[in-house]
This record gives sequence, C-alpha cells and structure tokens, in this order.
Amino acid sequence: MTTTMSHPVVDNSNPRYIVWNGVRYRRLWTHPVTAESLPGELLEKILKHLDWTDLKSAMQVNKFWADTVLGYQRWWDGKPLTSHLHLTVMPCAEENGSDYQHYRLEDYHQILIKSRRRYKHITIYWGSWDRCQKTNQVKDQMVLDIIKRFKERLVLLKIISGKYDMPPWIMSDILRTCIYLKHLDINGMQIVPEARNYQYCNTDTFRTGIKSLYDSNQIFSPNPLASNLFANLTTLQVKITPAKKHKNLFRKISPQLVELILSWELDMNSQVPFPNDEFPLLDTLTLESARTGPDTKLGQFLQRMPKLRKLVLSPHQDEHVSVLSWINSENLHHLEVTPYSLCPKKFALIAKFPNLETICIRGAHAMPNGPKKEGIVFDKTKRLALYGHEWRPHLTNFLTFFPNLVELELEAKACWSPADARCISNFASLQRLIINEGLGTLESFMEFCGGLKVPELTINTQNNAFIVKAKSKPYTKAPHIRKLSFNAYMIEPSIYKPMMSAMPNLRRLELTLQIPCVNEIYRRICAKFPLCVTVRKNYEKYESVFDNT
Repeated sequence: MTTTMSHPVVDNSNPRYIVWNGVRYRRLWTHPVTAESLPGELLEKILKHLDWTDLKSAMQVNKFWADTVLGYQRWWDGKPLTSHLHLTVMPCAEENGSDYQHYRLEDYHQILIKSRRRYKHITIYWGSWDRCQKTNQVKDQMVLDIIKRFKERLVLLKIISGKYDMPPWIMSDILRTCIYLKHLDINGMQIVPEARNYQYCNTDTFRTGIKSLYDSNQIFSPNPLASNLFANLTTLQVKITPAKKHKNLFRKISPQLVELILSWELDMNSQVPFPNDEFPLLDTLTLESARTGPDTKLGQFLQRMPKLRKLVLSPHQDEHVSVLSWINSENLHHLEVTPYSLCPKKFALIAKFPNLETICIRGAHAMPNGPKKEGIVFDKTKRLALYGHEWRPHLTNFLTFFPNLVELELEAKACWSPADARCISNFASLQRLIINEGLGTLESFMEFCGGLKVPELTINTQNNAFIVKAKSKPYTKAPHIRKLSFNAYMIEPSIYKPMMSAMPNLRRLELTLQIPCVNEIYRRICAKFPLCVTVRKNYEKYESVFDNT
C-alpha cells in the first residue's frame, strides 16, 4: 500500500498558516525578503552604521529608504538618522555609548583623524589620560585635533574633565575654529585651584554663533571688551556668586535670553546676588539651589520677566511658595514647585494662574485633609505630575480640580492597587498614565492594569520591572491598554508572554532597558504577538525623587 503525501495548501482564512496532511502550520515567511521589504526599524539599524556619504547614496535607492534616513518613518520622534552621529571620546566609555570604545588617547586620535563621518555632537574628555605616555602639551593638542577634525559639522560640544588644567588659549582656539558650534556644555569641567586665576576668553572680541551655554562652574568670566563672544546666546546655565563674575555677561545678553538656569552662592548677608538687569524675552526660568530667608529679592527678580511662561521653583527651607505672588498670573503656563505639604493656602497661590497647562508638585508629605475647593478649577491644565508617595489617600479629591486632564504622572513606594486604578479611571479625559516605582509582582500589576481605562501606560523604575513569583490565579485582563512603555533596569524574559497575553489590544510595546532584551527573546515576542509593534530604545537612567523630597 502506497501512502501519498499531500502538498501544503495555504489556509484561505488566514494566509499566515498552511495546511499539510490535515495539520495546520504557521508560515515563517509570507513573501521573499528583499531590500524593499525590510521593516523600517531593521533598515534603520542597518543604515545607522553608515556615514553621511553612504547615507546620501542609500537615499537614492527608493522613497522608503529616503524617508527612513530622514526620519519620516519614525513618527514618534521624527529625528533623522544623521542626528544619531554622536561621538563620545572617553577613557572608559560605557557600552553602546559611542561608536568607538578605547582606553588610550592615541587609539582615538589615530581612528578619528581618518574618519569619514561628520559628527555633529561630540562629548570629549579633557584630562590626564593615564594610559597615554605623552606630555600634557601633546595630549592637549591630540584632543584639540579631534575636535577640529569635525569643525565643519560640529553643532554641540560637551567637555568633561577631571581636576585638570586646560590652558585658556585652547578654549579660544575651539571657539574660533568651530564656527558652526551652537551649543557648548562645560558643566563637567573642573578647574584645579592653581588655574582659578585664568580668564577664559576674557580678551576675545570675536563673535561666535553659540546659542546655548551651560557653565555652572564659572569657567567663563568675560569682561565688557569680550561682550560680543556670546552675542547670539539665548540659553544660559550659570552659577552666580557674590564676586559677580557674570555681571558684564548679564548686562549684555539679558535682553535676548529665552531660557535661564540659575544656581547660586549666598553672600555675607545670606542673600542671593540676583542680577538687576531686565529680561524682556525670558520664557523659561529654572532655579536649582535651595532658597532661604525672605523671597523679596527673588520676587523683584521675577517681576523683571514679563513674558515668563515656565518656572521651575527650587524648594525653600521654610517650605513656603509665597514668591508666586510676585509673578504675572496671565503668562505662566508651566509650573514646578516643591511645597512639601500642600495646604489650602499654598494651593490657592498655585490656583491664581488660570492658564497653567502643566503642573508638577514635589512633596513627601500628605495634604492636611486635602485642599478646600472654594470654586477652584484648572480647566486648561492638560498634564499633572505628583512626585512623592503620600498623594494616594487624597488623589480622588485632588483630581476633581483638573476636569480636562490628559496626562497624569504619579510616584509611590507601595505597590499600585485596583483601588488606585478605579480612582484614576474616573476621569474619561485621561489618555496617558506614568507611574514611577511601586511595582511588585506581575500578578498585582495586572490587577492594577485591569482596572485602568487609559490607552497609554508608562512605567519608570530603577530596579527590575517585576518580582518573579509563581502565579496563584490567572492574570487579570487589561483590555484598554494599547501602548505600554518600560524604562527599567531589566525585565525577566518569562514576563513578556503572560503580560502581553493579558493585554489583548496592545499594539505598541516600548522597551528602554539598561540590560536590553536579547535578540532571541525579541524575535519570539514579534512572532508570538504580530499585531503589537515592539521597539527597543536606548536606555536613559530614571532618577527617583524620593531622596530629594
């Protein structure tokens, strides 16, 4: 008797499967793989290894490849591939932190001088380079050569140094040579005590195109003759001291500043030496140092900013926010404060700003019986962030002040519960929820997600995403979640399948992990859940605010 083998037949109800001898099999490929059929994310990872010359050639293949290079295929950020040309020159670069990882300056110098890439963003270490057996003068020249090599495209330069002496002429040479430089970050530079008398660019009178300067360690101290050095500056981060080293700089650039980030040292009278200049165009002000004593001088400083729209207010030693009464109530749209305990009086000060779109409140203490309503409603507030772990008992009453809330960010130490989910889901306008910490087992997390009605959920934690334990019952379904994002240390591979199976309508999963999801697990996720787009992103460490509140 001869047994005949039937040919495989495509299942008409689902082309992803074939039927062979009465058994239904999943097809690995539904069409041949060609350059035109590559998924956009895979094509992007391949093209990211090319320099700009090769990218221009790749753009000639077809419209899809050109759109991938220019960033049109990545709708969530839209940045072109050329913006990923970042260079990090450090003696101990982190994994995946740079295109090259070397420990010797000679190796960096030899490779980068011959490189065909056109780096726009460079982070470079200016230090002793212990493994480099050269004199300090030769080391300085080698690092300077690397910067100059990319001067035609360099837009952002970040300099990090140990306690090392950078000769002032080098900084002048960098600013003269890199004519397209727009952003200069020298917050990571430290000056040795012997070099504190150096006057960096003190006598330079040439004009630069720098628009953003981050100088919290007072590297620059330009005099009136050097006022043209930062004539185009619109963003400044600086530390003001009783010596008033930046008095001349503020006098020149205060009429054009759009963003200002301030820290300070107190004078002999425990007062902050705020500048007396007018800031007619200032849009964003961030105060980093803790405040003490009366806020009269700060209030007068704020009154010289008539167009201020965003304010990040540092905490006060006495836990008050009375300085808000000095601000123009019509213009402010973003406010971040640290009142610790939010009493009705403090809440009324925040409520005087009717056009607030974003409110961030940091505090580790609960509101005493919750704020009294008294007709206060934030109709225009779309985003609310509550940093601290004692908001949960008052959350229901507190959210009633924000009827049109779209995004809510919360932080907690204890695990999130179904009661929290029911409280959050009472607001139909809410579209995105961000939770910081408060994760336990996957079972408890799914019970929390089952009560949510928001389509987007983002999770931030410094630790593993979940504690792996044997489940005691089937996981609760979460049918409303369509987009899930993780920013965590790692996720156990055994978590993905049960978690995603309990979210039947999940269409996008974003993984930002310090220990990334390996390729084998990633492929399994994509094969098991073809309707869900899974994206792996570069890790950015999440910092909890518990220690700061």
